[in-house]
Amino acid sequence: MLKNKKTPFHIQLSYLFAALIIVFGLALDTLLFEKMRQILLVEIDAQYELIGQKVVNSVISVYERAKVQTQLLARHDDLTHANTLHQRLNFLPYLTTAIDSSDATIAAYVAYPNGDYFAVREWTETEIMRKRFNAPPKTAWLVESISKDSDKNSKGWTATILFFG
Repeated sequence: MLKNKKTPFHIQLSYLFAALIIVFGLALDTLLFEKMRQILLVEIDAQYELIGQKVVNSVISVYERAKVQTQLLARHDDLTHANTLHQRLNFLPYLTTAIDSSDATIAAYVAYPNGDYFAVREWTETEIMRKRFNAPPKTAWLVESISKDSDKNSKGWTATILFFG
């Protein structure tokens, strides 16, 4: 025979309070989790907006400098009308200053209607560049010039590479 045992009231009351505390804790955790998620999403959106603005400002800064340099170069008619390598080399200080004025600029190129090409670029000391050009020590600038041969009977081109320290 089983006896019908009654659980004492104070034990039932403690079970009830324990259950209420657990339910209240779960409800509070759920509410806090949702609020924290909303706060974090708002903060992340603000951070992405800030990062986006910084990137846009950085890109605009780089392109504005390049735009100004290009406009100055375009207004400098003498360089665009120079016909010989010697005439073009007279503009080397101007071009190197323009390149040095912007961290994002490493070269300046000029192409001529007759097919000639003139470029000034910062020398970067890498193994590939050393093997390809065999530049002397303390080289700072590489000048490339490609021009049509002056001999009317020739259909060739002359390429010249110069190094400056």
